[in-house]
Amino acid sequence: MTVLSIILGIIMIVCGFSLMCTPLITFLGAGFYIVALFFVFGVFGVVRGFSMRRFGLDFVFSIFSLIFGLIGIFKPGAVLLTDFTLIYFAAAWFLFRGIVTFAAAVGANKEVLNGWRKALCIILGILEIVLAIYSIAHPIILALTIGFLIGFYFIESGFNLIFVASAVSAIKEKINEGAGGEEKI
Repeated sequence: MTVLSIILGIIMIVCGFSLMCTPLITFLGAGFYIVALFFVFGVFGVVRGFSMRRFGLDFVFSIFSLIFGLIGIFKPGAVLLTDFTLIYFAAAWFLFRGIVTFAAAVGANKEVLNGWRKALCIILGILEIVLAIYSIAHPIILALTIGFLIGFYFIESGFNLIFVASAVSAIKEKINEGAGGEEKI
């Protein structure tokens, strides 16, 4: 699962830069990007939740993402509706993910996140919350810059996935070292 998280993180970073390079086209076709993001994020989140047997807030968020993605895929009119409601929808998404990222980083014990990784996740969560508040306060500017904002979100989420995957990998190495290298996890 660590390798899949890193691959998804890299794909999200590349897509984020692509979105930032074409902001007007991104706004006009953002519904397709958002539907794809919901679907992919939902699938990976649900698979991760079942494989790790963790059914908390992140798992619930993944189920909602998967449902929204499936609705967008099978109902073409939903993509148009997504384009029209994208401004506040994106702001709500930024706010919720920022709160989840911040809360997860603050609540993580030292074995999961420590040092610069924890600080970076806290900073990224705060940046997402600030981005959401700005988006709600200035919806017209958000409509004009949606490509940059969604691109920033993709990049931030991609790095977040990579950092969490590297933290999980470091924990596995510590467990293996503590077990004398006899058992691989």
